[in-house]
Amino acid sequence: MSVAALSIAISSYSQCNYQHDNSNDCVYQQSVKMFTSIDYKIDEIIDAIRMDMFYGKITQENGKYYLNEILTIKSENEDLMNKVFVELNEHIVTEVYKHEGMYIYE
Repeated sequence: MSVAALSIAISSYSQCNYQHDNSNDCVYQQSVKMFTSIDYKIDEIIDAIRMDMFYGKITQENGKYYLNEILTIKSENEDLMNKVFVELNEHIVTEVYKHEGMYIYE
Protein backbone atom coordinates (compact mmCIF):
# COMPACT_ATOMS: atom_id res chain seq x y z
CA MET A 1 0.00 0.00 0.00
CA SER A 2 2.93 2.36 0.54
CA VAL A 3 3.71 2.08 -3.17
CA ALA A 4 0.24 3.37 -4.02
CA ALA A 5 0.62 6.28 -1.58
CA LEU A 6 3.98 7.17 -3.08
CA SER A 7 2.55 7.13 -6.60
CA ILE A 8 -0.28 9.43 -5.57
CA ALA A 9 2.20 11.83 -3.99
CA ILE A 10 4.27 11.92 -7.16
CA SER A 11 1.22 12.51 -9.32
CA SER A 12 0.39 15.64 -7.37
CA TYR A 13 3.98 16.82 -7.82
CA SER A 14 3.77 16.74 -11.62
CA GLN A 15 2.40 20.23 -12.08
CA CYS A 16 4.01 22.76 -14.36
CA ASN A 17 5.64 26.04 -13.35
CA TYR A 18 5.51 27.60 -16.79
CA GLN A 19 5.67 31.40 -16.74
CA HIS A 20 5.25 33.80 -19.65
CA ASP A 21 8.25 36.07 -19.32
CA ASN A 22 11.57 36.81 -20.97
CA SER A 23 13.46 34.04 -19.19
CA ASN A 24 12.16 31.35 -21.56
CA ASP A 25 15.43 29.44 -21.59
CA CYS A 26 15.48 29.29 -17.80
CA VAL A 27 11.86 28.10 -17.69
CA TYR A 28 12.62 25.51 -20.36
CA GLN A 29 15.61 24.15 -18.46
CA GLN A 30 13.66 23.99 -15.18
CA SER A 31 10.78 22.22 -16.89
CA VAL A 32 13.07 19.66 -18.49
CA LYS A 33 14.70 18.90 -15.13
CA MET A 34 11.34 18.61 -13.36
CA PHE A 35 9.74 16.36 -15.98
CA THR A 36 12.85 14.18 -16.24
CA SER A 37 13.01 13.67 -12.48
CA ILE A 38 9.29 12.83 -12.35
CA ASP A 39 9.75 10.35 -15.19
CA TYR A 40 12.63 8.64 -13.37
CA LYS A 41 10.62 8.48 -10.13
CA ILE A 42 7.69 6.90 -11.93
CA ASP A 43 10.02 4.32 -13.50
CA GLU A 44 11.42 3.50 -10.04
CA ILE A 45 7.91 3.00 -8.68
CA ILE A 46 7.07 0.70 -11.58
CA ASP A 47 10.20 -1.37 -10.87
CA ALA A 48 9.30 -1.53 -7.15
CA ILE A 49 5.79 -2.77 -7.92
CA ARG A 50 7.14 -5.41 -10.28
CA MET A 51 9.59 -6.62 -7.62
CA ASP A 52 6.80 -6.72 -5.02
CA MET A 53 4.71 -8.77 -7.44
CA PHE A 54 7.63 -11.13 -8.12
CA TYR A 55 8.37 -11.71 -4.43
CA GLY A 56 4.69 -12.09 -3.55
CA LYS A 57 4.31 -9.01 -1.36
CA ILE A 58 1.32 -7.96 -3.43
CA THR A 59 -0.93 -10.05 -5.63
CA GLN A 60 -0.60 -10.05 -9.39
CA GLU A 61 -4.05 -8.53 -9.74
CA ASN A 62 -3.29 -5.63 -7.37
CA GLY A 63 0.10 -5.11 -8.98
CA LYS A 64 -1.40 -4.89 -12.44
CA TYR A 65 -3.96 -2.38 -11.16
CA TYR A 66 -1.20 -0.21 -9.64
CA LEU A 67 0.88 -0.46 -12.80
CA ASN A 68 -2.04 0.64 -14.98
CA GLU A 69 -2.73 3.62 -12.70
CA ILE A 70 0.91 4.67 -12.67
CA LEU A 71 1.26 4.28 -16.43
CA THR A 72 -1.81 6.53 -16.80
CA ILE A 73 -0.08 9.13 -14.63
CA LYS A 74 3.09 8.80 -16.68
CA SER A 75 1.13 9.30 -19.89
CA GLU A 76 -0.59 12.40 -18.47
CA ASN A 77 2.80 13.75 -17.41
CA GLU A 78 4.19 13.25 -20.93
CA ASP A 79 1.11 14.94 -22.45
CA LEU A 80 1.54 17.89 -20.09
CA MET A 81 5.23 18.09 -20.96
CA ASN A 82 4.47 18.14 -24.69
CA LYS A 83 1.80 20.80 -24.25
CA VAL A 84 4.12 23.06 -22.22
CA PHE A 85 6.96 22.73 -24.71
CA VAL A 86 4.69 23.45 -27.67
CA GLU A 87 3.31 26.54 -25.94
CA LEU A 88 6.81 27.66 -24.99
CA ASN A 89 8.08 27.25 -28.55
CA GLU A 90 5.09 29.14 -29.94
CA HIS A 91 5.76 31.94 -27.46
CA ILE A 92 9.44 32.08 -28.45
CA VAL A 93 8.60 32.17 -32.17
CA THR A 94 6.06 34.93 -31.58
CA GLU A 95 8.61 36.99 -29.64
CA VAL A 96 11.23 36.51 -32.38
CA TYR A 97 8.80 37.65 -35.09
CA LYS A 98 7.74 40.67 -33.04
CA HIS A 99 11.37 41.56 -32.45
CA GLU A 100 12.15 41.35 -36.17
CA GLY A 101 9.04 43.39 -37.09
CA MET A 102 7.20 40.56 -38.86
CA TYR A 103 3.47 39.93 -38.54
CA ILE A 104 2.13 36.49 -37.60
CA TYR A 105 -1.24 35.48 -39.03
CA GLU A 106 -3.32 33.68 -36.41
